[in-house]
Amino acid sequence: MVGRVVEVIGRRRIQVLHTHGYKANLICGLAGKLCGVKVVKTEHGHSEPMAGVAGFRLALNNAIDRALTRWLTDHVVFVSREIAAKAERRCVGIKTAIIHNGIAPITAQGGRLRKSPGAFHVGIVGRLTPVKGHRHLLRAVERLQDVPIHLDVFGDGELRPDLEAYRDDHGLTEKVTFFGFKPTCTTI
Repeated sequence: MVGRVVEVIGRRRIQVLHTHGYKANLICGLAGKLCGVKVVKTEHGHSEPMAGVAGFRLALNNAIDRALTRWLTDHVVFVSREIAAKAERRCVGIKTAIIHNGIAPITAQGGRLRKSPGAFHVGIVGRLTPVKGHRHLLRAVERLQDVPIHLDVFGDGELRPDLEAYRDDHGLTEKVTFFGFKPTCTTI
């Protein structure tokens, strides 16, 4: 893979590589070193918890990525201050920046999201997996029973049945709506 990336860098005269994830960091970092181009790495967040052989491989890959970051990377971008703080020691001597994730605001067509008129709507978009913390958000909404708030959940995943059961069992059916996966915002 490194050889293929080196070839593309040369053919297209690429001057900067931007990587995401430990595999891309290693492959593109090595290719960048070989070609003398700058490498910018973005760190997004915590790894998904894994067990057994997959967990060992993930831990090993992350350790290799951390160990080689200083040597293979010219600049590291973090998507939050929290992530930057955790990486502070291993990024000594490397330029760093924090660029928060963001998307342009969207509006629901025809107001179809407004299942609770007059309520403050909170939306969350993401996979329904433990690492995303949806259960914490549902508990927070539950604690705010007397507050006019409505939670709109977009996404799908392994926890959806459990999260919907939690909503139903804790009297949150009027406060929480699961929309599932939507390929684009225009289909809402």
